Amino acid sequence: MRRCLELLASGDLKVGPLITHTLTPQEVPGVFEQLIEGSEEMLGMVIDWQQ
Repeated sequence: MRRCLELLASGDLKVGPLITHTLTPQEVPGVFEQLIEGSEEMLGMVIDWQQ
């Protein structure tokens, strides 16, 4: 964990390209259903709780 945080802080580990979807809290239930069904390919999701 420490090494991961060091890499993030230095900019050597970039997570931005891994985020394929940004969701509002209202969208989460439907997206999880899609994931369970296998109908949507997602690498990484971020829930924007500010919306």
